[in-house]
Amino acid sequence: MIIFTPNSVIKSSDVNANFNGLQTGTDINSGAITPDKLSIGAGYAEVATSETLTNTTYTDLTTPGPSATVTVPASGKVYIAFGAQITVGTSGNGARVGYEVSGANTIAVNDGRVLRAVHSATTATNVAVSGILSGLTSGSSTFKLVYRSGPSGSATFANRHITVIPIS
Repeated sequence: MIIFTPNSVIKSSDVNANFNGLQTGTDINSGAITPDKLSIGAGYAEVATSETLTNTTYTDLTTPGPSATVTVPASGKVYIAFGAQITVGTSGNGARVGYEVSGANTIAVNDGRVLRAVHSATTATNVAVSGILSGLTSGSSTFKLVYRSGPSGSATFANRHITVIPIS
């Protein structure tokens, strides 16, 4: 039996030599193979549902999220990308999409790390943003999108998505 650790390289010869334990489940049942050892690390989720919100503080939509759970590595860094299709109910009104983090890291949504959209018309616009978040504690963390409308009316969010990739 071979034990794989996070970030180790899995060779085909290792898989072939240990295939019987994989096939019969004995390595899984013994704890030699765990989900964190099989994970490639990236998290992705999407919600296509179109939902409208009139709220000037960050909150969940009727269908919360999406959210992605990843294991933050010892480097404390992840790449995060998120976006949505946004339609404002009143010309000149804005909308924001942000994220909050729970688990090994607890981070409240922050206006400095959000997607802002201001429209001069009430047409749908696809927007996305990405960046590197550092200074995190290693461990399992869930990144969830939250939403708010501008002060002048409603905003509709559709085709919402989030990707989180640990950086070693």
